[in-house]
Amino acid sequence: MSAQSSEEKAKRRQLASMIKKDPSAALEILLDEPFWHNDVQTNVDYRRDGDDTDGKKQGISIGFSHDGDSWISVASYREGFGEENGKTEISPYPIDHRFRSGFGGGRSLRVRNALMFLALAIKLDSKDMPDRP
Repeated sequence: MSAQSSEEKAKRRQLASMIKKDPSAALEILLDEPFWHNDVQTNVDYRRDGDDTDGKKQGISIGFSHDGDSWISVASYREGFGEENGKTEISPYPIDHRFRSGFGGGRSLRVRNALMFLALAIKLDSKDMPDRP
């Protein structure tokens, strides 16, 4: 986030107070309004490993294309994958899903907004506590 003036800080405190009083209403308002967060970039893969990976690479990633469509990809460990080679490992084929923006005929605009929140959460968590290599 950029440096804030005292007026911006006061507005932020007031907004935070309102949100704390009724977080459910605040979330519903945010989900209903199309928006773009300034700290989320297009053509960037916001990826986060799951907490219970036991050293296996599995997790989620969120991305946004230049037209505002959102993508979520899930890579999961599956018992039995690769057993023909005597191994059990993560599927090399993550499952991808696209949620279009309103301009692209999107039917799940709230889901798209929620993925924007998730991308930002992944970015912030990765900064505070990076995934292990």
